[in-house]
Amino acid sequence: MPGRGRARQRPQAPEQPRRPDQSSRSVRGRLGVPRETVGEVVAKSSGASFILERKLPALVKHDCRPGFFVDLARKDLGVALELAESVGARTALVREAWKLYGEASAAGFGTLDSSGLLSLLEPSTGKE
Repeated sequence: MPGRGRARQRPQAPEQPRRPDQSSRSVRGRLGVPRETVGEVVAKSSGASFILERKLPALVKHDCRPGFFVDLARKDLGVALELAESVGARTALVREAWKLYGEASAAGFGTLDSSGLLSLLEPSTGKE
């Protein structure tokens, strides 16, 4: 069950953890489509949003300097999950997101910005 633990302190100059030799788990990576292209397509679709516009350049570069930590987002998702379950609401999507944030935290991305989830799904190769 989701917990309400304390989040870690912000580091001064975080370094993005790398997971060597992991093939891309993303569809984009498997198809070889440039990140910029995916960003442009999503930005011109119903997926467009303020946060995408604000973070797209950093996402393309795998720049996940702290903004809103993965660990904090996971904690908040856990609180939302508990509340939703307490009133009998459907929670399948929130639970999957909470699990994904847990994987990112366990992989060492907890003090990265929430966009650090991209680092879990699609490790940077330094080639893009």
